[in-house]
Amino acid sequence: MEDMKQEAPSCQYRYVWMPALWGTGQNFPLEGLVPAAERLWPGLPAALARPCGAPAFEPADLPLGAREMGAYLNDLEAFSAEAARGGDAVSAMLAESLRRDQETQLARELAEVQALAGSGAAQPAAQAAPVMRQRAQRLLAWFWFQQKNLAEIAELVRRVNSGVQGLGEGLAKDTAETPGLEAGVIPLATDLEEGMDEMGGDWRRWLEAALALTGEETVFVLDRLPEGLEAAAGPFDGGADFAVQLGAPEGIAVSGAVVPAGQLLPKAVWLPDAERAVRLVLVLAGERA
Repeated sequence: MEDMKQEAPSCQYRYVWMPALWGTGQNFPLEGLVPAAERLWPGLPAALARPCGAPAFEPADLPLGAREMGAYLNDLEAFSAEAARGGDAVSAMLAESLRRDQETQLARELAEVQALAGSGAAQPAAQAAPVMRQRAQRLLAWFWFQQKNLAEIAELVRRVNSGVQGLGEGLAKDTAETPGLEAGVIPLATDLEEGMDEMGGDWRRWLEAALALTGEETVFVLDRLPEGLEAAAGPFDGGADFAVQLGAPEGIAVSGAVVPAGQLLPKAVWLPDAERAVRLVLVLAGERA
């Protein structure tokens, strides 16, 4: 992974896309317009990475190595395969089993944190942090797994849609008396975009995990506001000219907000500093803010 590690940009902040992770094969239009923004990479085996438009940012000193993360992804693959083979009832049973396993693991990790806090240690938070950083890294791997699967389905739908449109054109050319086949595009792309927005979970969980692994210089960049974020963050405005640091061209609107972590994540499992300033930047096609 050494070739994917990036030096911090020369500007004051490090810009990281939210929630798109690196190596999933998913690309989106605005990515190439803000070259300073990177994508978070949770330390998975390099062989699993698929091309993405933005460069990778692997946080320093991740608690779990690539081999351990590969084993975790193998477990996710096995669960996914079992769920696909079973019926609805079997899939529901497997999902419930996975949920119980995750809750049991989380309870064990929280017990370790509480034990450290009550041990009289001089710095219990510093000792507990590695436990929660491991949980954060696994959680980002879970999001990566879902995003990679959605990207694969989106590519398949794109190819099918292309073939369906070409079939209609071919029939029109071959048979003068027969009109072209009225084969519309399969209406799945919008659903996939919505699924990517949902990330298979809450944006708060993604952000909580990312905050556990990144420094305070990190700025999270979005190309749309997921449900509930605007209400939690308050209004975005153009007070800070993030557009220059991001390298955004004319015609791109960039606005920002700075919010205490405790306001965005009031029920977070692990927030060592609820007053940490979380910087959010919204990038949209249109006139610059």
